[in-house]
Order: sequence, then structure tokens, then C-alpha cells
Amino acid sequence: MILGSAGSWLSSRAPEIEVAHVATGVAGYLALVPSDDVVLLDLELGDGTRFADNVEHLVRRGDKVLLLSVHAQPQYKVDAVKAGAIGYHVKDGDVDSLVRAIRDVATGRYALDQELAFAISRDRTPDRPRLSVQETEVVNLRGRGVPMKVVAERLGVKERTAYSYLERAKDKYRAAGRPFSTVADLQQRLREDRGDL
Repeated sequence: MILGSAGSWLSSRAPEIEVAHVATGVAGYLALVPSDDVVLLDLELGDGTRFADNVEHLVRRGDKVLLLSVHAQPQYKVDAVKAGAIGYHVKDGDVDSLVRAIRDVATGRYALDQELAFAISRDRTPDRPRLSVQETEVVNLRGRGVPMKVVAERLGVKERTAYSYLERAKDKYRAAGRPFSTVADLQQRLREDRGDL
């Protein structure tokens, strides 16, 4: 869907959206040395890579990622946001909603449906604190080493506001008996939340 016809059907609805780079995998995309406003990433690339790892590679570079998938289950959506994606769009043929999602992500706003926002707030991973969407984004980005200035830009807030989200998240992790104070500590907590340990 993405490789074959994305450019034509997106431009038919939103002429200002240009598909500048196309690749069959993240490594191939990064080899193009792109500087795109939004990266549309398919959940299943068919190359043996994990979508969470793909999202993390792109986010670490500073990309804004909108994940696309045929899967509508809430857990896929939650996992995408945990990995650092700003949005998740189900490939259902609704080009207008995809255009809205691209515009949201391009301006740093989350492209989340109500179901996803609810799922994030109710994530039941053992011992995982219940974070707001903003706290989740700050924790995910900071845990990947993204500077707080960039984190604030991604959220469309002032840097002190981003720090307040991080402090609230710290308080919640502390209350759960899993405190962190350094980025290395936070990376450990994120690995635990993903079940990597």
C-alpha cells in the first residue's frame, strides 16, 4: 500500500503532502539520509525486524513516526506509543483520516484515537505506573536519550512543562517502588516495561 500508491492517493486529498522518500526497510530509509517531517512506518515490513525496534531507531534519530497497520487491537497501538511513535493509524482505506493524522504528527501533536488514549491510561503491565499520554511520551523520548529541548518541541510545549511531565512520571515510578533518577535508570525501567528482562 505504502510503496505502491501512497504518493498519488495522498496528493489527491492533500496536495501539500509530498512523499519524498520510499524504502522497503528502516536501514534502507536511513541510508537515504532523509529529513522528512513525518515517517510513515508499516508495522510489518516483512524483513524480520520488530516494529518497536524500527520505531526506536527512527525516534532516536529525531524522526516523528506515524505507524500504519492493518491491526486494530489496542495492544499494538499501546506498544507503538511505548516505542516512541506519535501516532498509530489503521490501514482501512480512510485517506482523509490518514491525512489528518499526518498533519497532526507533522505539527508534533499525537495522532491517537480515543480507544488508544484510553488504552494507554489503563495499561496493566505489572508494576507499570499509570502515566498520562504526555508523561508516556516524555519518558519514552528521554529514555532514548532525546534532549529535553527536543522532547518539548515534540510535545509542542515549553521545556519547563516537559520537565514537569518527567517529574510527575518519576513520582509515579517511585510510588510503584521502581524509582529512576538518571537516563540509564530510566532505560532500565523501559526495558522492564517492555518485558525485555
